[in-house]
Amino acid sequence: MGRYEEGIADLERANALQPTAEGFTNLGVTYFNVRMFPEAVAALENATRRSTPDFSTLASLADAYYYAPGLRQQADRVYRQALSLGDKELAANPRNAWVHVRMAGLQATLGQREAALEHVRQGTTIVADDNETAFFAAVAYVRLGDGDRALEWLQRAVGMGYSRAEIRMRVDFDRLRADPRFAAIVSAN
Repeated sequence: MGRYEEGIADLERANALQPTAEGFTNLGVTYFNVRMFPEAVAALENATRRSTPDFSTLASLADAYYYAPGLRQQADRVYRQALSLGDKELAANPRNAWVHVRMAGLQATLGQREAALEHVRQGTTIVADDNETAFFAAVAYVRLGDGDRALEWLQRAVGMGYSRAEIRMRVDFDRLRADPRFAAIVSAN
């Protein structure tokens, strides 16, 4: 819905009342979406201290480190930890499309182009009609420098009901903002 400030206030209150790893993960991802990167790092680090870190939380923490001023050097290590956990998840369930496309974005950030392309291909082949898979395929493609493919997948994500507000906020898509196709995708119908 794009009401991030309300969401942050609600998540902060919830975490004050009952702090959980899931609550701090949600808060960290919300901070990330509004580009409060140092706050995202703090919340996601808190989440990792509260339970055994999982693939999703570490992937989000690595992205927060990547964008937080002065913390980018910490991102590579956490990206690699997340990829290791992603490999384990895929060993248990090789048909997890979301893990494939999320890993593709991480690999693209690390410059692992061929591995990223293979994971995005696998993920989008397994599930072609899931808006979150389409969204993270777009993230992977934009990180690979392929704006045209990123825009195609964003269009698919929106067509399947993905939040335009989240797409508008996502820092990865900054390089697409001048493209009129991006403006058309994120504008309300």
